[in-house]
Amino acid sequence: MAIATTNRWGNVLEKDDQLKSRFRRIQINPWAESMELRQFLVAVERQIPLPEPSHLDGMPIVRWLMAHGYTSIGPLLDLIRDAAGFAFERGMPHIDVAILEFAAECTVPPDGRS
Repeated sequence: MAIATTNRWGNVLEKDDQLKSRFRRIQINPWAESMELRQFLVAVERQIPLPEPSHLDGMPIVRWLMAHGYTSIGPLLDLIRDAAGFAFERGMPHIDVAILEFAAECTVPPDGRS
């Protein structure tokens, strides 16, 4: 069993001796520009059904992601999924920085979820 929480709630759990003794605390740090991030992006890109490679692990995209605060898995995957959806809808062959910017600024994702 796992509990995922913010630092603030983690401190609350630390104050309960029973919870503290039953769980080991592991902190997941935000992504940084690194080989691990690039490998993760390569794996993500393999799942995107666009006709051409997007090179998500390339410097222009990695640096754009880091500069715009996409340093945790949830928001990063949401952005890439939305960008892929917009690219697919528009007949674009791959994801580029322009479609990432569009997806980041868009208030409604391509599939209409909120």
